[in-house]
Amino acid sequence: MANPIVAAVVDKPAPVIGDVVTLTINYSDPDATSATITVTGTDAEGHAATVTTTYSVSDPVALTVVDSSGRMWVKQSDNGAVAVYKTTI
Repeated sequence: MANPIVAAVVDKPAPVIGDVVTLTINYSDPDATSATITVTGTDAEGHAATVTTTYSVSDPVALTVVDSSGRMWVKQSDNGAVAVYKTTI
């Protein structure tokens, strides 16, 4: 099993007191399992059409944000690949 991939960046690397700082985290888990779906449609005369599609399922990645200064980072959004947190300095 491979480790999750995580990258993080802040929008203000040298903030001053009172600044709102945004932390953006891009993440994924390379251990994906693929599956194929096959759908067949048949009309009253027995004519059939078939289509297939695939999808991948990755393990969920749990994010934990810890600030050495004790600030709390509040999650603003998370779509399963990109999470955005904010704090006030």
